[in-house]
Amino acid sequence: MRAGGAVQGRVVVEGASRVFERGVRFDRHYFRLDGGWSLSGTILRELQRLRVQVIRYCDDVGGTWEISFAAFVRLAKRRIYPTRQGGVELQFILPLHAWQHTAPAAAPQQLNLLREVAAP
Repeated sequence: MRAGGAVQGRVVVEGASRVFERGVRFDRHYFRLDGGWSLSGTILRELQRLRVQVIRYCDDVGGTWEISFAAFVRLAKRRIYPTRQGGVELQFILPLHAWQHTAPAAAPQQLNLLREVAAP
């Protein structure tokens, strides 16, 4: 899926559900002012046309953020933001607390089988 010439994500089928998946980075995609992840109005209309039921963002630290399409539309704040091309774009921003968040699995810990023994 593309918006503004850039790839924005993909729609996958999981069982009976259509899921929009997108990789996001906190330093690039997180809206600090509103405290959440966003979706452009252009992409949102396309997802509605494709009858997507779930929106899922996979962040750069291994976490997953998920919400139903209907809940996203109902709860998201609408904001107008300038584009790099000099125009404006409608963004739907959903605060982090509204998403179902799955934290990344803890990294495996290496066991230290050898330990230093203090000299007598």
